[in-house]
Amino acid sequence: MERQMNNKFLEYFGQSLILSLLFLVFCSQAYAQDKLAIPVYFVTDRALVSNASTGEDYGDTQLDQGKVNFGVKNIVLVGKDIASSGSDRITGLGWWAPSGIAPANQRPVVPNSTFTEDDMISKITEIVLSGDSKRPLILFVHGCCQPFKDSIETAANLERAFEAPVLLYSWCSIGPTEREYRENELRQRGGSGTFYNFLSRLEAKVPPEKIVIVAHSMGNRFVHEALKTRQWNRGSNSACPKFRDVIFACADVNAGDFAKDEHNIAFSCDRLVITKNNTDPALMLSKVQRGFYDRLGAPIFSLNRLLAGNDAEVYDIENLYRGDHKLPIPVLVDLVRNREGGWQRKYGYFQKKPHLIEVR
Repeated sequence: MERQMNNKFLEYFGQSLILSLLFLVFCSQAYAQDKLAIPVYFVTDRALVSNASTGEDYGDTQLDQGKVNFGVKNIVLVGKDIASSGSDRITGLGWWAPSGIAPANQRPVVPNSTFTEDDMISKITEIVLSGDSKRPLILFVHGCCQPFKDSIETAANLERAFEAPVLLYSWCSIGPTEREYRENELRQRGGSGTFYNFLSRLEAKVPPEKIVIVAHSMGNRFVHEALKTRQWNRGSNSACPKFRDVIFACADVNAGDFAKDEHNIAFSCDRLVITKNNTDPALMLSKVQRGFYDRLGAPIFSLNRLLAGNDAEVYDIENLYRGDHKLPIPVLVDLVRNREGGWQRKYGYFQKKPHLIEVR
């Protein structure tokens, strides 16, 4: 009797062990599938965190004006894989596929690193000029209240969607709470000169016609101020090179101020794009906090004034992003890659007025 019980126990134990091993193999295979690591190059006016136990390499302390850190960090995207791309556009971007149950032991194509400014710009220039001739550099400026971790993950998703190198400008935003909104505004204002100086040095090496600038939310204020300053400094030069596209997405910018500057901003753009969503909750809140002045991304009373400038294309994304403030990445990819040719648009685009297009 005891022997039979022991045999049954051993049989049960053996079956359980086999099932456990099969489960581990399945988990390992599942873990290895649909993973994509993207090395994201970044510029930030955040101070380096010496003990980054939380995974945050850069914290909430803003560097002195004019100072920035440079680096590259590999970001793993779940549910993505290299094979699904099937495009020559990713050549030279350093994408790689983690595998197994310990991807941290894998060696990335481009290791995480910090750079000097010269080394960073040299590397970015090499990637841009040696890649697909139609492939631009996406300079991305994130919005309010994003820590470094969130901003660099957004940049990685942008690179995956565009199949083009993304250079993240991660300004020292904090949050998100209502109290810290004003603090973010102060940090943005204090860092605007730093952004302009970096943009000037970047375009001295990477031709502006190869650069697409994408900004989200409060990050658009950096771009607004930088391009206004650029026109002020170079407006007498009719041959001044233009950035391929400049996209103000969900822009937390005073719409009236932008309308006054629209022509000067367009001086620096081969194409100037604004996304419009009058149901954007973050922009509605910003409007209340800023004395009920229209925000550029929700120009309820300022739309006709913007259209009258004849310099910008306004894309109404309200049907797709009703009540949402997130970066409309698929729409942006449609707009940028359609200009290159050979791109099948995901959405329909309907002309409502001159310079006003509805997306649905």
